[in-house]
Amino acid sequence: MSSPAGSVKPIKVEGTPWSALDLHHDAFSTAPYTKLSFYINGGLEGGQSLAVKVKAAGGTAIESNYVIQPKVKMWTPVTVALKDIGADNKMIEDIFFQGQADAYKAYFITKIQFE
Repeated sequence: MSSPAGSVKPIKVEGTPWSALDLHHDAFSTAPYTKLSFYINGGLEGGQSLAVKVKAAGGTAIESNYVIQPKVKMWTPVTVALKDIGADNKMIEDIFFQGQADAYKAYFITKIQFE
């Protein structure tokens, strides 16, 4: 599967209900940024319901109802306004992509960045 990030290998994720890909970093301020962007591919089945969320410094999840559904076998660029996930002008330490009430088939994600 070729990636829109060139030679960077995408992350493959699949899981049980409510499991998540959780990317941790030392706490940092989102003040210089307005959006989170990434590329996602729904794999062979697509349509996974994934909530895009962050955790504040200290590990408390910031509630968000922002859900994406990747497309079958297609790389799609996604841009999420930080205000839409409650992450604008906050100190955060995690970004996570959480499955919902059902187990989900593999999807792929790459080039995750704040802008």
